[in-house]
Amino acid sequence: MTYEEFLFHLKENLISPWNDWRISSHDKKDEIWVSWSLGGTHGNCYDRELISVSGDVEPDLTDLDLILEYYCPNISFLQYKTMYNKLLHRGTDCSGDYYGGSITYGYKYINLEELFEWLKEKGHID
Repeated sequence: MTYEEFLFHLKENLISPWNDWRISSHDKKDEIWVSWSLGGTHGNCYDRELISVSGDVEPDLTDLDLILEYYCPNISFLQYKTMYNKLLHRGTDCSGDYYGGSITYGYKYINLEELFEWLKEKGHID
């Protein structure tokens, strides 16, 4: 299987494309990823007070689970953990509002080409 065939199979059968407008500084090509609010403040037009905004719970990379369930359903927890720690990338971005507030977002992603190479290296893809 080639990388292009792998991508086609993923997009046609396993995962749907997703675009997050909040993370403008990050190139999302050929990646599975999620983002969430880490919290911050929100301003308003009535006074100069900033209101605290709590963060969200960090979501799982459910698309990764779908891919691994298809290509290597019998992967051990230790293999999964090793792969996850090797391939996972993390970052943060910030979005400000007109009234002086700002919210920080966290994101994490796995590059699909790196995942494809790992799957091939471990014998899960021919």
